[in-house]
Amino acid sequence: MLNQSLINYLYGLLAGSIILMSFILVFTLNLHGYLTIQYIKIEGNYRVSGSEILKRTNLTKGESSLLFFDSDLERKIEKSPWIMDANITKILPNSVSIEVKEAEIFCLIKQGEKSLKYITDSGIILDDANIDFGLDFPVIISENILEPELLEYALSILKISKYDSVLNFEHISELNVSSIYGITVVTTEGVNVFFGLRENLQERWNRLKRTFLFSQNSNIKQEYIDLSLKDKVVVKYDL
Repeated sequence: MLNQSLINYLYGLLAGSIILMSFILVFTLNLHGYLTIQYIKIEGNYRVSGSEILKRTNLTKGESSLLFFDSDLERKIEKSPWIMDANITKILPNSVSIEVKEAEIFCLIKQGEKSLKYITDSGIILDDANIDFGLDFPVIISENILEPELLEYALSILKISKYDSVLNFEHISELNVSSIYGITVVTTEGVNVFFGLRENLQERWNRLKRTFLFSQNSNIKQEYIDLSLKDKVVVKYDL
């Protein structure tokens, strides 16, 4: 029978041979371009350029596809405020697919001296607003940096308007936000609607709808609507 030392030697020799053959195989495949990146496909990007995405990954053609982890590069891409989700797939023998999901612009925001920026419906602030991406959105305006609760309240007003035919999202010009007085919505027709501070939004919205419908049926125009009082609506009409 073989002694234990010889058995261990044979096991070691076999393991070394496997490692050596694996190294030779990988080297040969790389030499012929089978495991090096020759094609990089980027999908789902509309506002973020492909070159910016590649810059975040540091991927280059000719690089070995074995030298990076997909999850690490996905996290780097998702650091862009525009990218909500990134998915990287290695496609053998020599391709990499990068698929991204971009954030959707919901409205604009202007806080104090800061520049006009895009913002998502969940409150994520994106890049500076520009003509290429469009400026035809309601604007949330505040003299100071908004408190999270007030920002959420302003976004909630806009979300409700998205699905309302009486005061629709497209008919809202701006939302003036004050930490002391609350929120005033200005419509595209110049009507000021004072919501006040964060309270029962749905109940106030229902009162607003009744007020708008009454004015439409009576063929009169409002100038100012105050919804901040409990169970009451104060309206100034343009007579």
